[in-house]
Amino acid sequence: MNRPRVLHLIHHLRTGGAETLLAELLPCLAVDGFDVQVACLDDRGPLFDLLRQRGICGHFINRRRGLDLLALWRLARLLRRERVEILNTHSFSAGFWGRLAAILARTPRVVTTVHTVAGWSQPRKQRFGNRLLRPFTDRVVAVSESVRRSLVEQGTPPEMITVIPNGIRMERFRPATNPMEERQRLGLPPNGPLIGMIGRCSVEKGGAIWIRALALLVRANVEVHGVLVGDGPERPAWQALAAAEGMVDRVRFAGEQVDIVPWLSVLSVLVGPSLQESFGISALEAQAAGIPVVATKVEGFLETLHNGVDALLVEPNNPAAIAEAVRALLGSERLARDLTAAGLRNAAQFRIEQTAAAYGQLYRTLAEPQRPAVNADCR
Repeated sequence: MNRPRVLHLIHHLRTGGAETLLAELLPCLAVDGFDVQVACLDDRGPLFDLLRQRGICGHFINRRRGLDLLALWRLARLLRRERVEILNTHSFSAGFWGRLAAILARTPRVVTTVHTVAGWSQPRKQRFGNRLLRPFTDRVVAVSESVRRSLVEQGTPPEMITVIPNGIRMERFRPATNPMEERQRLGLPPNGPLIGMIGRCSVEKGGAIWIRALALLVRANVEVHGVLVGDGPERPAWQALAAAEGMVDRVRFAGEQVDIVPWLSVLSVLVGPSLQESFGISALEAQAAGIPVVATKVEGFLETLHNGVDALLVEPNNPAAIAEAVRALLGSERLARDLTAAGLRNAAQFRIEQTAAAYGQLYRTLAEPQRPAVNADCR
């Protein structure tokens, strides 16, 4: 069975949804017999080293800001030297520069994976770039139906799009065997409910709403603490908001963490307060770790979570609704237990092995020799 040589190109391999997916996906593809490599366009990050430790060959393009034609040349040379048969880019920046390099290198097939709802940031730039490079793209992978719909709305032909949901490695996640000791090791309060958020510190992730919800709980005499795992441009503003709400001593900003498993394992509740979500992998990871989830009713979460069955879903941009849902979970062991059990079953439907199998099938299909069209007049 044909297993083409595939290079995955991404902007960096710091921790994040798309980056974590690659860290789990590429070893699975390698086990399935694919010759897979990874290249970082702008920066490496801790997951780059992790993939190399797992036997995945890694390359660093070192693109500079602006129009870096030398980086484009280096990337095209890499594609030629490694005889890459399929280039799979991830997100807009890597997709733009990668497809240009593939044209120069005459790479046979190009796949671009879109991890976010199209147009959330720089919509005009992204719409123009995607339209310009669409003729040089063999397939667009959307990580969810909401991403697929947004791509169609922006002009991508539906027949070009394949939906492949993200996946998680279930066996990574587990509740802490001794939560008190694990909390102390992480520098967290050893006792009391711990309400977590995991995600990039950017506006659409809703960190400000999460902080206000925690403040409402504290004012209602619910003795909670919060921990936010992640980093990004909004972190200083959210820290200032925590100070303004009198929550400095109750909210821990843990920053970027290569391994989120210990942090997840000690949470009482995970909150996903997003204003926009393309998939919501952190919620599934929390379910796999046996942690109940409160999230917003936005498209990505609505595809993967089920209100009242395996999670509590509330209206977006509503701190009071989040606070009330968290309070309900903390006040009912039965509710928390039922949601946790259903959450484990739900998360098991999104295994990384299924994601890898879908990518593998796509690659094999693209690598098959294209049959010439039959002229109906010659039949």
